[in-house]
Amino acid sequence: MAVLAYALGDRLGLGDDLKRKLLIAGRLQDLGKSTIWHHILNRRGGLSDTERKELEAHVTESVSIARRLGYDDPQIIGIVAAHHELLSGEGYPNRLKGDQIPLAARIGGVADVYCAFTSWRPYREPWDRRIVLNEMRKDAAAGKYDPRVVDALVELVG
Repeated sequence: MAVLAYALGDRLGLGDDLKRKLLIAGRLQDLGKSTIWHHILNRRGGLSDTERKELEAHVTESVSIARRLGYDDPQIIGIVAAHHELLSGEGYPNRLKGDQIPLAARIGGVADVYCAFTSWRPYREPWDRRIVLNEMRKDAAAGKYDPRVVDALVELVG
């Protein structure tokens, strides 16, 4: 995921410093999942409201862990904190919308979604990359993801 975020940043013309921060943030952004019970992370089917809130709390935990590890760069922390925010304002944890979400966090989020769906999970087989890209294009058109980032993803892995 971190390498894909770096490659997307490169494709979008980001400077070397921000691409390096994307790489670091990509390695940190899901550390908070270590605090979530495995039966919640690996469950087949839906989650209760309480379980969903617990899962969503992994973002705040990831920020906390990153800071305890000595990462205090505002851009790195910002990427970690906002990688599950959606342009539509329906993401989490802060329901940021549009330009409130830093471009680097939008990149990290798109890379995270792509990698999540194309990777094996205990509750499902990996999805074919063409299906994932098609779904992500639809979601970008619906206002969830930055279309420029999804277009760069399609160019890169499509």
